[in-house]
Amino acid sequence: MSLHRVTLSGPRRLAAMRLGRPLVFAVQPLCLHQASRPSFATSPARLEANSTATHATGDRSAAVDRIYQTALSLVPTHGWTEAAVTEAVRSLGYPPILHGIVPDGPLGLVDYFLTHSRQEMVRRLEAEPTLATSATRDRLFRACKARLELTGPYISRWQEAAAILAQPSNLPVATRQLGELSDDIWHYAGDRSADMTWYTRRVSLAGVYTSTELYMTEDRSPDFAATWEFLDRRLADVEGTAGAVQEVGNLAAFAARSAVNTLVSKLGQKLSGDVGLRSKPGCILTSE
Repeated sequence: MSLHRVTLSGPRRLAAMRLGRPLVFAVQPLCLHQASRPSFATSPARLEANSTATHATGDRSAAVDRIYQTALSLVPTHGWTEAAVTEAVRSLGYPPILHGIVPDGPLGLVDYFLTHSRQEMVRRLEAEPTLATSATRDRLFRACKARLELTGPYISRWQEAAAILAQPSNLPVATRQLGELSDDIWHYAGDRSADMTWYTRRVSLAGVYTSTELYMTEDRSPDFAATWEFLDRRLADVEGTAGAVQEVGNLAAFAARSAVNTLVSKLGQKLSGDVGLRSKPGCILTSE
């Protein structure tokens, strides 16, 4: 019986390395004679039922997509709130009961935005003909800028989104999104590392990105010119990753600390005009 050779890549590959597991393993395919045997799964009635279920799932997915897209257009007015989702359902002419297909409410809206913004960033990067021949730092800058520009239309309400992600129950979403974004940016920057620098580079970049995003919420310069200057300065930190953290688990701690910074900044501006974070929007708390 033949075996298929499967190679792990990305985080799965590094996880295997840490556990001392081989990076290549064998997978035994399903026997052909077993797959060809008739069963209920391949009967006409079952196939028709599967087709109907797939169609229904597709309709549901399309409806969710329309609701979230409409809700995003309402964020400048309603914020990252349940009201934005509810109004989106109403404005689309859906029955109120359909609100139940987006049960995560504000968190689901933020998660949707982060996912689709990352996908749009990838599309923009793939459309840039000179990206592959650019220096690593320039690729990092262009990727971060492409992603941050997508937050621009919502920047006046972005601290609300950060507050949602900062809730303890929502930190897994914040960590996942930040990790996937860092991974995508480094991929398009040409990183193909397979050692501990895979972790350190991504954690370092996560620090640069979140501090720049925080800076952006306070930037009043034309077209966020000051933000791009700040980003360029901070990217110098990524070039020296030797002293960066050595465990990917610190990424979760970093995401939490960054979210706390955003909340402190927001509350501080309400309570006092001179807390310090406003004059230093790139400030990042450090663990003891």
